Amino acid sequence: MADLVLDPEEILSLAETLRDAPPEEILRTALERIPRLTLACSFGAEDMVILDLLMKIDPEASVFYLDTDLFFPETYALRDEAVRRYGIPTALLRLEFAATSDFSRDDGAQSIQKQLKFLIQCSVTDLK
Repeated sequence: MADLVLDPEEILSLAETLRDAPPEEILRTALERIPRLTLACSFGAEDMVILDLLMKIDPEASVFYLDTDLFFPETYALRDEAVRRYGIPTALLRLEFAATSDFSRDDGAQSIQKQLKFLIQCSVTDLK
């Protein structure tokens, strides 16, 4: 198993220290303490707020999203606006629709092990 970036005691200490901190300070601390920190973004309301804060702190921060080709047009519009506004170097995990429907039909969403094997098969594409 990989070594933890932060040990449990450090996590508890940071949680106590940052309990009443503004979001910017929490994000800044996370960026300083966790190498290769990456935002998983769904382009929902909360993610757009976090993305905006993150890009103001570190415009080169890593962002990815999972695209099943089933997003609403409004979601793709938000994604496109985020790429335009922030110039984010976004990594995309793309799931082919046939593969996702096969997975759901054959394996169901209950099996974590099967889900992990499936996600490992996804390709990562750079969207620069």
